[in-house]
Amino acid sequence: GLLTSVLLLALGVGLYGYYHWQQFKQEQGIVAFDLDGLRLSWSGLYLERMTLSRQSSKGEQPDLALDGLELALDPWWRPLPADSLRIERIELQWQPAPEPHESDQPAILPSRAQMERWAAWIPRNGYIASIDFALPCLKGTCHEQAEVHWQHGGSQGLPLEVSLHLRRNSHRLTLEANASEEQAATRLDLQLRLDDRLRLSSQHRLRTAGGSTLWEGSLA
Repeated sequence: GLLTSVLLLALGVGLYGYYHWQQFKQEQGIVAFDLDGLRLSWSGLYLERMTLSRQSSKGEQPDLALDGLELALDPWWRPLPADSLRIERIELQWQPAPEPHESDQPAILPSRAQMERWAAWIPRNGYIASIDFALPCLKGTCHEQAEVHWQHGGSQGLPLEVSLHLRRNSHRLTLEANASEEQAATRLDLQLRLDDRLRLSSQHRLRTAGGSTLWEGSLA
């Protein structure tokens, strides 16, 4: 009857989704993925904890743990970009591949179109209270702690303000970045402070011409 048909349809959808999820995990090298304490509402979501472990075909193994995620959404008819994101803590451990892998692709700056696509997914306001890194170094494993805050103008991505704070022992390194539109170019101002003392200041203008990114700026 109708109930049997609905149950069979639900089972088919579930099996289809499960198959593609397993296929996605295999393609991305995901070996473990867990969510705890997920709560949904009309205004957003809250996630108590998430853990993710990957292992690439080259042997790299990043492990990620996330605590206390709060995502606030705008009304349902305008869900992206989200209004704000707050994360209490992120722990990241990374083990490199046994043999270093050199990429043949040169590093290139993202285009304006790419920045706009990213901005459509990144919440307008964000704050991560604590990021704990465990990264390989000459001593074996080095531990770093950071804090980050950002704010951007919505779907266009600009203006953009980002502040990153790195802490080690009793010292505090702060990087502040501000980006905005200036005529047909993008203006980027950077300031680097150590223990609240200005150590570096730079101004940059980036514009696209003939498929290339042109730069001009100053450093002080």
